[in-house]
Amino acid sequence: MARILVIDDEPTILKVMTMLLKTRQHDVATTDGGEPGKALLLGQEFDLLLTDIRMAGINGLEFLKMAHEKWPLMPVVMMTGYATLDSVQQAIKLGAFDYIKKPLRADELLDLVDRALEYGKGQKAQSTGVQPMDVRCYLGGIVAESQAMKMVCELAKRVAPTPTIILVRGEKGVGKGLVARTLHDLSRRQDKAFVSVDCAGIQEPELVKMLFGAGQSGQEAAFIQADGGTIFLERIESAGPNAQRMLLAALTAKAIVQMQNGIPHDVPMDVRVLASAEMEIKDLVEAGLFLEELHDRLRLIPIGVPPLRERREDILPLVHYLVKQQAGASGQAAPVMDSDVAERFQAHAWPGNVAEMQDVIRHALAQVQGGRITKGALPQTLLSAGAGSAAPAAKKPEERYKTLRTFLHSMGKTEMKTAK
Repeated sequence: MARILVIDDEPTILKVMTMLLKTRQHDVATTDGGEPGKALLLGQEFDLLLTDIRMAGINGLEFLKMAHEKWPLMPVVMMTGYATLDSVQQAIKLGAFDYIKKPLRADELLDLVDRALEYGKGQKAQSTGVQPMDVRCYLGGIVAESQAMKMVCELAKRVAPTPTIILVRGEKGVGKGLVARTLHDLSRRQDKAFVSVDCAGIQEPELVKMLFGAGQSGQEAAFIQADGGTIFLERIESAGPNAQRMLLAALTAKAIVQMQNGIPHDVPMDVRVLASAEMEIKDLVEAGLFLEELHDRLRLIPIGVPPLRERREDILPLVHYLVKQQAGASGQAAPVMDSDVAERFQAHAWPGNVAEMQDVIRHALAQVQGGRITKGALPQTLLSAGAGSAAPAAKKPEERYKTLRTFLHSMGKTEMKTAK
């Protein structure tokens, strides 16, 4: 619903337009012009002005000029039964959004009103920027506006209290670690240790030492550190064959083997095991690169975290959440974001998902000037590439003068008059 002011010296026109605009639930104010029209225009803020051009006393072009001086972001649509080249050119010069000829057609009028209001929204957004928003997490620290992420959260809530092994699947940077941490925080082990071990980027002997310990005591073993709590095995598909066999043995026996005086001893462990994977482990099983028995244990309860490109409703809420989080961590107030910056965030493909977004926001916050994130603060990746459609506000300025351009093209240098 929008507030619309209609100025016309014909009572029938005012009545008909009021009826039409109210079918779209708009709040309509009308006046026959003159000083009452001037007082109404200058005294109240409207989302759109529709004014006749030719009227006694104050004409439509004067109302247009007053509107743009007082309310520069409000679109103005001119109505006329005397469409002349001179009047149209004057309207363009004074900043009219568009014009419509009389007699009015309901479909054309309503379509033009929709376009004008959308354009006005875009103008206001460009002027004021996108203000920081308070975003409430759906679960733990997880932002979930999309149905896909809400389903992930609901599944996490159901399985978190169980002792079952859970495998969190998803592309790089989607937030698998956050889901794992949330599972721990919602479990009965929330007051105990949460130990994370990344199985990628480390030689297998070091990984085995990290997981199961070395020497006589094995106290440095991650499984010992996590006793009573949770161990999170990140990118478990990267574990080598020896590490896989030892993991399978530990999960089967619920114990790890430690050497005491040169003799191996089973040390019972009370640990909840969570794991994550970026690849489909079943493909590795088929290729002979991953133990099928270990895979069977890991896949009892899989949780798939979709990439950002498949849950675009989460993008801007995540941006606002991360901007506020990172700005607060460095003692800054959350800055305003230019609307074209928000459009870039929304349109970007985010191949690196949330992790990439965090880096982009860190980059942007380091270059904030005047409490505002502008396009100049964005890395080149967001300026040169994107995916999806830009927000409507970015396109609407192209709609301006649509009818005026058509009119001028068809008219050429010949003045045309139509009966009022």
